[in-house]
Amino acid sequence: MKNLKRLICFIIVFTASSCSKDWLELDQPGNNDKPYFVDESTAFEAVVAAYDVQAWRMNVVTLWAVGSVMSDDAVKGGESPGD
Repeated sequence: MKNLKRLICFIIVFTASSCSKDWLELDQPGNNDKPYFVDESTAFEAVVAAYDVQAWRMNVVTLWAVGSVMSDDAVKGGESPGD
């Protein structure tokens, strides 16, 4: 019985001191609430970053993987898969 009272007291103290509100609500390290598109130059930078991948034309395979596979047109060839 004495051990049960100690256990209950320990659980109460542990539960009461385990979490605080500031510990539960942390800011995410990658989260930025400031607006990025504040003027025309930042919007242009975003467009350039989106289309910059197309300038990496190493060979035809990369263009096929980016274009055709992502558009669900991965089977290339003739009329049947055996071609």
